[in-house]
Amino acid sequence: MAIEIISKPKTKKFTWAKILLTIDVVLILASGGIYLYLNISSKQTSKKINEERDEISLLVSSNKELEKKALFYEKKINDFSKLFSEHQETSKIFTFLEKKTHPNIRFSKFDFSAGKLSVTVSGEAKSFIDVGQQLLILKGEQSLKNINLSGLSLGEKGGVLFSLQLTFDSQVFK
Repeated sequence: MAIEIISKPKTKKFTWAKILLTIDVVLILASGGIYLYLNISSKQTSKKINEERDEISLLVSSNKELEKKALFYEKKINDFSKLFSEHQETSKIFTFLEKKTHPNIRFSKFDFSAGKLSVTVSGEAKSFIDVGQQLLILKGEQSLKNINLSGLSLGEKGGVLFSLQLTFDSQVFK
């Protein structure tokens, strides 16, 4: 064995153990940092989700109220539309009678049945001829479905008393 007089400094060897230890420390620190970052991100995301959920639930509840109001008004509009479409202008009967009544006839009683679309009028004429002419005028009308003459009699003052039942077509009242 050889003896050396000058001592050589021992060189430190870079060993695999030191490399692995450094890598482990770096990985542990990186894992901790990533864990903290993901934890904070998760909490912020959860907070945003809860806020959005609250806003959505408020919108849904207000939308439900609006939907209820809309349905209420839709029902009213539909009811009104139905009433309006089924409305019959019964005042047109008076215009009809005014135009189609013989000048020598005077009506004294008027009875209207909306369900049957019929009018019963009692009147007085100067003669039987006037009553016949009135019937001819009414028979020429296409808006009348049926004409019924009844109660034909002589009046106390010499006139003719009668009753007419007129059944109208439903289109007359539209």
